[in-house]
Amino acid sequence: YARRHVGKEKTFCPTSNNTSARGDEDVVYYLHQPSQYTASQAMTSKPLVIGLIGTGKMSSGQGRLFSSHGFSTFIGSRDQSKAMALAAELGNGACGGSHLEAILASDIIFLNLHPGEMTNAFLESHRASLAGKMLVEIAASYYYPAQFHPPSPHCSSLTWDKQLLNDESVSWATTFKSMGADSIGNNVQQPIEVCGDERTKKAIIQILSACGWEPLDCGGVDDAPLLEPKGPKRRKHPRIEEWDAEHGLHKEHR
Repeated sequence: YARRHVGKEKTFCPTSNNTSARGDEDVVYYLHQPSQYTASQAMTSKPLVIGLIGTGKMSSGQGRLFSSHGFSTFIGSRDQSKAMALAAELGNGACGGSHLEAILASDIIFLNLHPGEMTNAFLESHRASLAGKMLVEIAASYYYPAQFHPPSPHCSSLTWDKQLLNDESVSWATTFKSMGADSIGNNVQQPIEVCGDERTKKAIIQILSACGWEPLDCGGVDDAPLLEPKGPKRRKHPRIEEWDAEHGLHKEHR
């Protein structure tokens, strides 16, 4: 392993020739094995880098899942030492650094942050750097006290965050709303709801399918309230109801 320097910040990242650019609707992403594609496909493809903001249980679980299935993963934290430690623990080429480094290195970014003030501060601090990115909002706001719930008229933290950032170049989606970190990290494959803007939703479906999960397309950003566990407009996808009947209650906790 090597430490590379970006400005004055140190980043933990295995030596790699992979580079990342901003997402584009016409770009086809691949994992670590571009040799599986034809020459023409490789010319219009690039490695998909997944950014995970935060070093808690959700980032740890997602990091284990994604990195073990060949996806390049970059952990970002306010405390770079924690991000670097988690990256080293994950192995599989995972990198760790600051929030800004994770944003710049990644194509799609999972916001594993508390809803409300913490997420809002992150979006405001990195507004310019987030332009053109794919963002995934995963906070189950209604599991938290009332002060963390989306303000009226929102019934979803996804619509709340998207309105706050107010950047048409950013593509948003949500998933993992009803999933615990252990189920994710242990790759307990099952149906999982996804909704949001088309570009990010498609990328999430690609990622989850590659990991052996069953992503369920639940519509656009305006459908996000249906995915909010314990939210006032929650409505399970019929496939989730079917899973519950066959395997027991689909656990809606984090």
